[in-house]
Amino acid sequence: MVGERVRVKKLCQRAKNRGTKEVCELLGRYANARLHHFDNISLNQFEELLGLSDWEILDLILGLQPAPESLSSIVTRIRSWVNSEYQSSRQINES
Repeated sequence: MVGERVRVKKLCQRAKNRGTKEVCELLGRYANARLHHFDNISLNQFEELLGLSDWEILDLILGLQPAPESLSSIVTRIRSWVNSEYQSSRQINES
């Protein structure tokens, strides 16, 4: 349990400290919001995603490139989260 919390904290830090501001913001917010709910398999997928370049990650998240089988689940989860965050922010701004 303690080891898992440390791993999540390290992954959150890696997600927030990348090369491009957009990917830092996107992955950092996602990691803070969701990683503590992840099982070990999902954490492994997220860690694998972090091994890619920022441009490769953006291409996957934006759907410009198909996600490899090993990353399809995490990419789908991030896309869904981005869409729900966007919808939430639009509703707040329209109020």
